[in-house]
Amino acid sequence: MNIFIHQRRSKFARMCGVVAGAWMLAACSDPLDDFGALNDRIRAYYDAEAAGDWETVYGMRVKDFRWSVARDYFITAMREDAEGWELLDYKVLEAEETLNNVRVRLKFRYRVTAQDHAWARLVADRDGIVELEDVASWVFEDDEWLCEHAGVRAHLPMSDSLN
Repeated sequence: MNIFIHQRRSKFARMCGVVAGAWMLAACSDPLDDFGALNDRIRAYYDAEAAGDWETVYGMRVKDFRWSVARDYFITAMREDAEGWELLDYKVLEAEETLNNVRVRLKFRYRVTAQDHAWARLVADRDGIVELEDVASWVFEDDEWLCEHAGVRAHLPMSDSLN
């Protein structure tokens, strides 16, 4: 085999490997990598939600929300609405910066045992697992990331924003 052809094939193979590796790294990177501390805030928010720690969730909402919705009402409503829904995990699918916030698309996995949510039981698998996608928006306010809109997951209507 001609050494020149072998070297060209070898360079081409290395270049393909570099491109494929870069593509795989980009595909595996966290969509929140460009937003610093937001990743930790989102993790803390949904970990608190999974634990039923509605006081922490309330404290991570924007000031306007907390001013308009009484803390005790929020905690009671969320506790009741979350009954029969166990947040198993979530994944950030996409994050996009808009004019004054970051829009985050997430996928949630719940185990549903709630008897009053027939639609959820219809779409759940045989283990009662339901996957939902939703969009939240976060703003940087008073030197921290706060949740402006936590999505419209039907079993948690208090997650919606005020507007």
